[in-house]
Amino acid sequence: MLKKLDAKTFAELEKDWSAQCDKYSEDFADYATPSVDFAREKAGNPPADSYWICSLVGQAEDHMCLMHANAARLPKTEGKTLRIVWILLAPRYDFEDVSTHDFSQITTSLIMDVMEFAKDHDLEHIKIHLGNVVDKRYFSSVAAALAATKHLKEASIKGAWLHLTP
Repeated sequence: MLKKLDAKTFAELEKDWSAQCDKYSEDFADYATPSVDFAREKAGNPPADSYWICSLVGQAEDHMCLMHANAARLPKTEGKTLRIVWILLAPRYDFEDVSTHDFSQITTSLIMDVMEFAKDHDLEHIKIHLGNVVDKRYFSSVAAALAATKHLKEASIKGAWLHLTP
């Protein structure tokens, strides 16, 4: 489930991620410090009603990843678009060897939950920012598989973005 975070729920994410860091003898205060600090600030004080800090929450109520999300009207696009940027995976994914199967489950959950979030907020399009060339290669396969299902009007890679239109 994609969950909007506020100051209180962000503290829950930090408790979860701190415990993950402890398990690997790492200090959470040093884990992705600028990204976590910035997200904490924005969760407690969002700059707009259309801006959210979100977490992908698993069945065990664990926070699998953190992301920034916003809704905007973009040029050359009819309707509003949900943009997902600055995705940060939970510490355990940095400290463990994550199987392809586990990573594909995170990817599937992220895409399905982002699509549900967009639907709940009456957003017609989704753009997920891809952090690097490896992400782009991986998500190119995901986009091709999604496009082949015919359940989406669009599933493609454009530049550094995965574009989805349910």
